Amino acid sequence: MQGDESLRFPLDFYQGMKKLQVIAFEKLEYPVVPTSFQCSTNLRTLCLDKCSLMFDLTCIGNLSNLEVLSFANSGITILPSTFGNLKKLRLLDATGCYNLVIDDGVLKNMEKLEELYMRSFGKKACCFTDNNGNELAERSEHLSALELEFVGNNAPLKNLSFKELNGFKLSVGCHFTEVGWRHRSQELLKSKINELFKMTDALYLQVYDMNTLEDVDVESPHPQHHPRNSSFYNLRFLVVSECAELKYLFTPSVATNLSNLEYLEISRCPIMEAVIHTENDGSDIIKFSNLKYLRLDALPNLLSFCDNVSVIELPRLMELQLKGLQNLTSIYPSSASSSSVSSNISGVQYFFHKEDATPKLEKLFVSDMKILKEIWPPQFSISNLCLLRELTVEHCGSIVVLFSMDFGEIEHLSSSLRSIEVIECGSLVNLLPRNPMPLFNHLEKLKVENCASVEVIFDIDMGCVGETDKVSSSRLRSIRLRRLGKLREVWRIKDAGNNLIHGFEAVESIDIKDCERFENIITPPTTILDMRALKQVTIIRCGGESERNDEMVESKQEQEMAEQ
Repeated sequence: MQGDESLRFPLDFYQGMKKLQVIAFEKLEYPVVPTSFQCSTNLRTLCLDKCSLMFDLTCIGNLSNLEVLSFANSGITILPSTFGNLKKLRLLDATGCYNLVIDDGVLKNMEKLEELYMRSFGKKACCFTDNNGNELAERSEHLSALELEFVGNNAPLKNLSFKELNGFKLSVGCHFTEVGWRHRSQELLKSKINELFKMTDALYLQVYDMNTLEDVDVESPHPQHHPRNSSFYNLRFLVVSECAELKYLFTPSVATNLSNLEYLEISRCPIMEAVIHTENDGSDIIKFSNLKYLRLDALPNLLSFCDNVSVIELPRLMELQLKGLQNLTSIYPSSASSSSVSSNISGVQYFFHKEDATPKLEKLFVSDMKILKEIWPPQFSISNLCLLRELTVEHCGSIVVLFSMDFGEIEHLSSSLRSIEVIECGSLVNLLPRNPMPLFNHLEKLKVENCASVEVIFDIDMGCVGETDKVSSSRLRSIRLRRLGKLREVWRIKDAGNNLIHGFEAVESIDIKDCERFENIITPPTTILDMRALKQVTIIRCGGESERNDEMVESKQEQEMAEQ
């Protein structure tokens, strides 16, 4: 029942309801009359959620057959000793009840208790005494679900058992909603929280003095042990944030045992140098077999994914996000550069040390990397890009060439790229290769904004275009250009002759704004592009002959349609 908070019940409301098994009230000030509880000895479930409980709760202890009891968000401040009579209780929910005091004997006598929920949502947590802690330890052997915030001057939790736990939310040192520096790895170990890791599939860590993940994994196995013995064997999601002393996250032994890890996010760890640290000469092969998502953000001292040039394989990685990694000059190496020696000689700092480390990559996001000069080197094998669908590059002021690989000799390369977005890359000059046609098989959207050095978008040398590419079509529909201070033309075609240029048949809109040096959409103006789908050309606040070019493209479209 949910209704008027002031709704009152008559004294004999429950008379004659001896078979009543479930009562649920929400947002009521006077949900029940205390004396009437004694008439409900068969009651199995009592929920008084978000109610203002203005009466003595001790009478609830008379409900001897009660199995579910909830005071969620009702603000009760005490679990009286009479609740110890609820020996059949299986679920107790005191979520949102802060400053809660538990009388001695209450938890001890709830012999059937399986689920306990006591989160306080950022307010003062439950006031645990030594006796409360001992009773919780005794009950923990049978708990399958536990939600608890253990903060402040509570007595230490000792001898907790997590053998039966299937679902849990535990916070040691701060509230779930709190961001602070009070976590300590020793606190986690003393609470034996590492025993939970064998059942954990999602782990969020913010530990000030953690040096590696082994700091909270005292049972971390030796490499020769079976991986199922690892505390982290079942881990699927791992998020690590604001660990001020974390220099490396994994050792090879821990990394090898994370065979089920699918999602890894590391952020705001100011001294981290590598995700994986190895002591040897880099002969290890470390494979994250199921990792699909990797996000690294605000790691200003990161030098590479793994130091000492061990071979890292991410065979199922689908999405990679790199942001705020200020020491990297390149993301991928060429096959000739996959060694620490060549890296040191050239001064190039690679994130990966193997060019085919991510063969299934579909989404790549690169942002705020000030000295990054390239994503892929010129010698990079472009066959490793065949599954890439989305590319976004932002705030990378040192990149001069986006695609530096030579596509000229590749006749049958099939690119999966759907979207290219480049924003705030002030040094970028060459956006696409001289033969961009292999990239257009599935490309639908191209957006370039705030790149002060770009003079042309499609700088195409028809002499570099293979015969197959000359007649191939594309799916490119939208071209959006904004605030490109040096942009002069969209297309610059070399050696086109009188041939009809294919590859842009699907373009529907060209949107150009705030490009003060813009002069031509196409040069030379005699070039004939197949743009049969073009519907709209928008040129606003641009210099040169924007209006004439608008008319020129429209006339070319009409001409090409007439020739078909």
